[in-house]
Amino acid sequence: MTERWEEQLEQALHAAHPETTPSAGWEPRARAAMTQVRPARPRRLIAVTALTLMGLVGLSFVPIPLGRVSGSLDRALAAMEQLTTRHVVSWHITPEGTEERESWYSADGFFREETRLDGILTEVRVADGPRVKQWAYLDGDHTRATVWESFSPMRWRDPTFISSDLGAEYEKYRRACEYMLTNMVTEERRQYRAWSGAVDVVALEATVKEPGTLWGVFSLAPRGDRVRLVAEVEAASNRLLSLKEYCFRDGWQLVSEEYDEWDVQIPEELHEFSAPEGAELLPGGDWWESRVTQIVAQDETPDWRVVIQGVDVNENGDVFLSLLLERKPDRAPHSGGPPLVEAYDSAGVTYEQERSRWGAEVSGKGFGYWVTRLYRDPQATARASAITFTIFPYPGEEGAGESVTLTVPLPERQEGDDLPAR
Repeated sequence: MTERWEEQLEQALHAAHPETTPSAGWEPRARAAMTQVRPARPRRLIAVTALTLMGLVGLSFVPIPLGRVSGSLDRALAAMEQLTTRHVVSWHITPEGTEERESWYSADGFFREETRLDGILTEVRVADGPRVKQWAYLDGDHTRATVWESFSPMRWRDPTFISSDLGAEYEKYRRACEYMLTNMVTEERRQYRAWSGAVDVVALEATVKEPGTLWGVFSLAPRGDRVRLVAEVEAASNRLLSLKEYCFRDGWQLVSEEYDEWDVQIPEELHEFSAPEGAELLPGGDWWESRVTQIVAQDETPDWRVVIQGVDVNENGDVFLSLLLERKPDRAPHSGGPPLVEAYDSAGVTYEQERSRWGAEVSGKGFGYWVTRLYRDPQATARASAITFTIFPYPGEEGAGESVTLTVPLPERQEGDDLPAR
């Protein structure tokens, strides 16, 4: 792999597949965004936190047949905890058009992401502390905007959730990568650039075994497609400079690009949040704010701590169960779930769990918050004073048989049907 080969590949891809080129003006906007606040040269190792990059690291067991240099991605992962701030400008293809994103991350937990579709600002998301604010257009002509503000139990517990410490997601990402991809080959070379000095270029090629969305990677590739990731890492600092994704369809087709900066100063105005005039405020979002500190009942299995943090009953007698599932410290990090719940009340009425819809916030750090609905038999008329839950925190794979059984009082019924959405 040479620098000239890459330039020729870029030119050929853009000439052969103009539909993959981002919307007009993307390159000037990207350059302008990257020069607004220039990063200081790193005085120490800088973290690489792109989840797509972790996929490459997760495949480090693949032989490197042309390795002038090796291990750059492993060193980048090891430097992850050094993150202070990160600025990302990217584009990728979606079924709706070319989507451009500009994102800011900070080690203190601040996160901001702006999304443009074919050059039009369509969504803004800001997370600062436990509250997450977001506005977005829900229609194609960009006339109806909605605003959503929510309390995040995950960010209440760990303010850096979303923004910085993504290392715990590594094992989950690696497993997903192994599940989705096969016939993987990597190549890693060191090149020298006038503007950045020594750069490690790492390329992965693989065949899609199971299609799907892997944190944005290969989301458009059907089964059997060849896919390629090319990452550039600055050798001196172990920081990610760029990431490109390709699919092979009558030649290599560029489907996304990403350019990264590290240790930048985040402008103060980016902490501000405002939605378009007339935007509709969606209900809900504060479900966890009053429940995250509650302990209604708790118990443990060999691998898990299970905490009931809320039991709410709607006007029909259906129960909404709020749970914290926490992996024990001496076990490998895993968020568990979706939990399986069996229930019956003191009147002998059984409940059926809704398995198709969840309210959940999970992380790879070993804990997750879940809300599940249990339907009471609509034919039952007897009122009950207590309910017994048998909770399987992780019914799949290892730990399939682990469960806890807890009996708690049934509170009064509340008006409404879908209580978390009120």
